[in-house]
Amino acid sequence: MMTARRSTAAEKVKSCWHDKLHEAGASRDSGAVSAPRFWSHRDPSPPRYIPGMHSFDAIILGAGAAGLFCAAEAGRRGRRVLLIDHAEVIGEKIRISGGGRCNFTNTGAGPGNYLSANPHFCRSALARYTPADFVAQIRRHGIAFHEKTLGQLFCDDSAQQVIQMLLDECADGGVKLAHPVTITGVQHDADKFAVTVAPPASAGVAASSGGRS
Repeated sequence: MMTARRSTAAEKVKSCWHDKLHEAGASRDSGAVSAPRFWSHRDPSPPRYIPGMHSFDAIILGAGAAGLFCAAEAGRRGRRVLLIDHAEVIGEKIRISGGGRCNFTNTGAGPGNYLSANPHFCRSALARYTPADFVAQIRRHGIAFHEKTLGQLFCDDSAQQVIQMLLDECADGGVKLAHPVTITGVQHDADKFAVTVAPPASAGVAASSGGRS
């Protein structure tokens, strides 16, 4: 079980792994789930177990487009971040989007294109981070793209470039990635979160697990 304590700026959350991550002894063909990976994607020889003391300021549930972006931004702001996902391969929905070229943004997107119980949220969010901001990030990573109908922007080459960009941004922010992991529950009380899977601690949890497909 992962626990997360709400912390002040002066307070650091500490926790201990009570057990090492469980390693399944069978192959994927037998239906067993392999041991969770827990590392930066740039690590050439990732550890299978994470013993000892660990603490996080945020745990992000789901490593799709939203989760990767959220984790990278939190890491950029100096937070200690753990990003977890159930999938063997990260970013599969990104990989198949736009016919494999990823329709990564729309130049004409605005508050009117979103449905929300609180329409002011979209206005605030899009005012703080615009499609042009994401296009600038795409350019910084040297990803060539083109525009199709109604301001839709697609990679010239492959959606994998966007996945790699987001993984690189996470690595630059020191984000730790754990997958494949099964999340069985999230509980919250007055001062902590408890995510039933593994034992690291966090000051906050963001759910970005996507919808059904």
